[in-house]
Amino acid sequence: MSRRIFFHFFFVGGVCALFILLISCQKDSGNAQTRKFLSQYSTIQKQYARELHSAETEEEQTSLLKNKIKDLEELIEKYETIIPIDAKMAKVQLLIAKGETANALQLLNEIEPQLQKGSKIYRLTAWYYFSMYSEDVKVVKTYAKKFLDVPDLPEEFLTYKGQVYRNLSALAKDADNLNEAKELLEKAISVTLGEKMKMAMESELAHMDSLGKPALPISADTWINSPSPSFSLEQLQDKVVVIVFWAPWCSACGQMIPFLAKEYNTHKERGLMVIGCTKLYGKYRDKSGSKSSEYVDKKEEIALIKEYIQRNRVTYPNAISYEGNCFEDYKITGMPTMIFIDKGGKINDVKTGCDFPHLVRCKIKKLLEEINGKDNSQ
Repeated sequence: MSRRIFFHFFFVGGVCALFILLISCQKDSGNAQTRKFLSQYSTIQKQYARELHSAETEEEQTSLLKNKIKDLEELIEKYETIIPIDAKMAKVQLLIAKGETANALQLLNEIEPQLQKGSKIYRLTAWYYFSMYSEDVKVVKTYAKKFLDVPDLPEEFLTYKGQVYRNLSALAKDADNLNEAKELLEKAISVTLGEKMKMAMESELAHMDSLGKPALPISADTWINSPSPSFSLEQLQDKVVVIVFWAPWCSACGQMIPFLAKEYNTHKERGLMVIGCTKLYGKYRDKSGSKSSEYVDKKEEIALIKEYIQRNRVTYPNAISYEGNCFEDYKITGMPTMIFIDKGGKINDVKTGCDFPHLVRCKIKKLLEEINGKDNSQ
């Protein structure tokens, strides 16, 4: 995955639990310099969060993200000799955000002996970083075990315990260990407190029962970018298909859709097809907040969806269901949800959310290799 894409998902996604955990360290710190550093760190995060929220083009987002990285790096460098552990912990976070997980792990190994003697919060934060955001499976499992084996996990970390189990479940599923994946997801559900997150996990558990079964037809009342009036899944045998369920108001969809559009443009000649699927709501709001209406008629809503697709440079087919039948058929409860279909037309995987685009990319690459061999790794 390109570093720029990782920036986009990590910082704009609104799920940057790493920063929340880091700020929680203020409770433990009696050092005035540490509090000052964390305050300035927080100010930079909030400033760019506001600007990124209002940015309408990818070019604007890219420029803002580069400036944000630069400002954070300068702040860390300024404090690295004054409060080395605090600054280096922030640097670990930043390296992970930049996709430089190997460098982040090297830095963590350097400071971990000091972490063992110091704040428990910092140790847990570091372990959580690597159990969630490393792309090295061995590293993920090592630090997930450290994190989950803590007997008296502080209250502020309890909400993340389910996320760690959920990530381990996703890795087990990717390794075709379905029984292990189900057990881990059941553990995640059992320790998750938030009802919305728990419902999403329960939906994932239900989707595991669909793996290996034939994909259901896509029921569409209107197609955008359709290659033919009679376009259907049946025409896509011997292709890898990703169906992405989305909505214009879904901010996470607004992050995943440009990523999938680029994957499609890169790999369509090798056999990749992406199909978007959305439905009508009778009202309209897009991720940028630039267009909003409490009531729109069918014709206007379809036109707004088409404009959204064009604005995001999406060239793959998109199905619009007036009643949302396809959402019911696939038991969609969260968005974006991606259904991965192998060359035989069977469901290979289901993923919900935008937190880990590298897993989506790896899944696409793996399925394409079944068609064309290892040349798709490029």
